Amino acid sequence: MQWRIRIYLYEYCLEEYDKEWKTLMKGNQVSYTELPVGDYMFRVRAASNPAAIKAVRVVVAGNTPFIRWIVVLSVVVCCILIYFYSGLLGKYRTMKEYINKKTESSEENRKEKYQKSRMEEKTAMLIIGKLNECMEKDRLYLNPDLKLQDVAKVVKCNTGELSQVLNMFMNIGFTDYVNKYRIDEFIKRIQDKSASRYTLVSLSEQCGFSSRTSFFRSFKKFKGMSPAEYIKEHGIFIE
Repeated sequence: MQWRIRIYLYEYCLEEYDKEWKTLMKGNQVSYTELPVGDYMFRVRAASNPAAIKAVRVVVAGNTPFIRWIVVLSVVVCCILIYFYSGLLGKYRTMKEYINKKTESSEENRKEKYQKSRMEEKTAMLIIGKLNECMEKDRLYLNPDLKLQDVAKVVKCNTGELSQVLNMFMNIGFTDYVNKYRIDEFIKRIQDKSASRYTLVSLSEQCGFSSRTSFFRSFKKFKGMSPAEYIKEHGIFIE
């Protein structure tokens, strides 16, 4: 879902000087020159919402120093920016609440879906046993293109059952489950003296990772540190 933020036009009016509201067409500054001495009220509003008006009092005294004009104009600009920012902040909060509700709803629907078709624990345990056995014995995780249906075929169950076992009984997603085996394989391989001939990326590819990003992200997730930090901590030399 994509969100587009609308750009609002603003109108302003210096009472006792302007005869009507003017539209701010470009930028976020308004300037007046050679204003007569007097007490004015500068007002600004969104063109789409004339009722929401912000006002600032402007006093012009005789021989007003230039620095005072700078201060006055700065205040005006700040008011406009605050008004604009408030609108954006409101839209951001609304969007964030909507996304959070959609996420919670999706998670609840997923759990409800599994609960309605929940398999017996005995069946789940059989699938888990076969799953762990084929991963450890056949090392399916070494295949960088390994998919859920590939594993389900080996375990002899359908993808829905396998997904349900992973999510509801093992509390882990398919990708994380496979990558955990790959990380363990990587740690085994760097213990070998021959590992010093390879780079980190090369070793990770040998363990089934198809990208550097996926490898580093998974390693950090399961080990709480980067591969380089782990290697340094254990005194291992890798290029």
